Amino acid sequence: MFVDLAPKKHRFSTYRMDGDKTQPMDSGKTVNFRCTCGKLLSLNTETGGTCHECHRTIPAKVLNHELSQTLAIDNSKHLSHCDFDIQATETNQELLGKSLGHFEIVSTLGSGGMGHVYRALDKSLHRYVAVKVLSKSARVGTQEVERLLQEAVAQARVNHPNIVSIYYVGKQDGEPFLAMELVPGKTLSDRMSTDTLTFFDIVHVGWQITEALRVSHELDIIHGDIKPSNILIQENGIAKLSDFGMARSASSIEDKSIGGTPNYLAPEVLSGQSPSIQSDIYALGVTLYEMSFRRRPVTLSGNSISEWARSHETTELTFPNPWPEDYPESWRELLGRMLARDPAKRFSTYEELSKALIRVAPAQSTPARSLPRVIAATIDYGMVIVAFLAIQIGSFFVSSYVSKSFQMNGIGWLSFWDSNVPWYGELLWIMFKLALTLLCFAPIVFYTLSMGYWRQSLGRALMHIRVVNQHGLRPSRRVLMGRSVLRMAWVWMLISVINLPLHQYSDLWMPVLLIGVTLFTLIEMTYMMFFGNGTSLHDRWYQTRVVIDADQQ
Repeated sequence: MFVDLAPKKHRFSTYRMDGDKTQPMDSGKTVNFRCTCGKLLSLNTETGGTCHECHRTIPAKVLNHELSQTLAIDNSKHLSHCDFDIQATETNQELLGKSLGHFEIVSTLGSGGMGHVYRALDKSLHRYVAVKVLSKSARVGTQEVERLLQEAVAQARVNHPNIVSIYYVGKQDGEPFLAMELVPGKTLSDRMSTDTLTFFDIVHVGWQITEALRVSHELDIIHGDIKPSNILIQENGIAKLSDFGMARSASSIEDKSIGGTPNYLAPEVLSGQSPSIQSDIYALGVTLYEMSFRRRPVTLSGNSISEWARSHETTELTFPNPWPEDYPESWRELLGRMLARDPAKRFSTYEELSKALIRVAPAQSTPARSLPRVIAATIDYGMVIVAFLAIQIGSFFVSSYVSKSFQMNGIGWLSFWDSNVPWYGELLWIMFKLALTLLCFAPIVFYTLSMGYWRQSLGRALMHIRVVNQHGLRPSRRVLMGRSVLRMAWVWMLISVINLPLHQYSDLWMPVLLIGVTLFTLIEMTYMMFFGNGTSLHDRWYQTRVVIDADQQ
């Protein structure tokens, strides 16, 4: 499984704000807290409160978070007076070589709907950062600028490894800009266009973004624009959520303005409802669907919000048929729930979604060595053979007893009664012998069926190893049962020759059996040790592998 996927609880020290000083904060006391709008509030640490300036709800969890130390920008009260009639650049080349505050613009990184992003040198700390400057097309009113910059300050308070950190929010000659973490790597959209994503990659990204959204929501933030181009993937596989330009307060129910990318907006948002946890979960579901199948679940048609909303109403969610073997069936159920048209049918919390992603996560296990595999096979073989021999010996004595009791002429399959015994007596005797024969196959049949039911054998469980497919997932019951038949092929052969009515050919079958079993075992061992890189022939046939079972360590 993923390394330490489950969210951890952290203990944070909390502080009260007294001008430029910080002091430890006692539980249940009234403390000074600076809202992201710049307003200094007096709030109770157990109940939280609401900002009278911007109407943002401040949960108690926010107050008990270490990031309550974060100070708003100097003179943050002037954010509300930002004049958006700025001389924005027509191209993203005009600022090259210039400075915004103590950030020297070095090169361009890209452009988006809200502005241009530059690589810049932070001259105070001598490090490179990403600086985002709002573009001319993003000019809006004063109120919208205030909200945008307040959400940037709110994002700066979210200290999480899967969220791009905001370092600075400021203005240069009246022009707002953000300085943020420069993430080495590619956007998810670039990765999707150039690289092959495994199921592990998809689930891992989904879980990381879920955790980022969970922490954001605890700080009263709804992202509002989740899509592949807003997810950055570092070289070490860590995903970071960026671009909170469409973010808004989760407690601000009056804000029903529509923003974001249409293809990733939930149906209820297009219908005029406020963004919520469920709408962000829907957008993440679209992203995961696109990562999985290289297409979006719904193709929007038209050029207006009403036409896009009708596209959702008239389009049913479909999945590839046949279902790809790369993904478990549970992945379809999870995506279907995230993409449900009715928000009430989606996951109600990020904790619930996070646990669901952990359950479907593929294993990242170390291949098992040959010795524990041989020992596990010996245990399984021995268990089946011992059970077979016990039943075989018992059948012999039972058959002998019945034969003597009824004065049978021998104990073989074709033994017969005296001529004065009716025909149905002979039929009953043959059925009795057939039942004993089938009973001798019970151990190996039970072993095969148990592999389909429990998906694990006693030998492998004792040696802490298990079987997975090429994607690290638990194979289907059909695959495990078929694999167990090949793994036990020589045992099937042994039981069949000994137990079936071929005694008159025993002089021929017994040497053939001995040679066949020996050759089969030698070929399996030779292939696994010298040609299959630890993979047996039956693993090769069913595309499986044996790994260390980390869940039992």
